[in-house]
Amino acid sequence: MRAEAILEDGIRDVDSLDDGIKLLETWDGIIRTRWCGEMDCAQEMEKALDKTFLGFPLDDISTGELQKEDGNCMFCGRPTDT
Repeated sequence: MRAEAILEDGIRDVDSLDDGIKLLETWDGIIRTRWCGEMDCAQEMEKALDKTFLGFPLDDISTGELQKEDGNCMFCGRPTDT
């Protein structure tokens, strides 16, 4: 449980590309955001943020079921549920 708390402490949620860029000017950790699933958006976000995608949050590691959360892609604004 301690490791999980340390990991969560190193993650920040952002809703927009501008918020991500501003945050990374003063902080160097993991960003959690919404994404539409399109590789073009992923590549553009990686370039803009100078960061690499780490993966997807899982609800159940044994089944690989993704966490579902309604929202919009931080890059293109299209609806997403991951």
